[in-house]
Amino acid sequence: MILGVSVLVISTAFTLWARAALGTMWTASAVVKDDHALRTDGPYGITRHPIYTGLLGMLAGTAAIEGLGRWAAFVGLGVLLAGLKIRTEERLLDRSLGGAYAQYRHQVPQLIPGLRPIRR
Repeated sequence: MILGVSVLVISTAFTLWARAALGTMWTASAVVKDDHALRTDGPYGITRHPIYTGLLGMLAGTAAIEGLGRWAAFVGLGVLLAGLKIRTEERLLDRSLGGAYAQYRHQVPQLIPGLRPIRR
């Protein structure tokens, strides 16, 4: 219970920090704005997709509190949906930002802080 609450609170704070760091660049859908700039500091220096990291952490924290049995489907669905959105966003960012995004992708883990990206 304590672990679940801790994960939930930390994940919520991380998500809010990431959302605030994006400011007016945040959108619900994957688009590149006219003044689009690659964020690589703050939460975006920890993971490339900190909002999804936080949302999945919130699901995991809730599952730990309530019991994974009832929440396993929600966690699985969350991972699936985040994966689909991440794939779409990364393709868009790679096309629009090119080398800068490729370099960032090799330096910062996708979702799990501390997990170094696999070099191809």
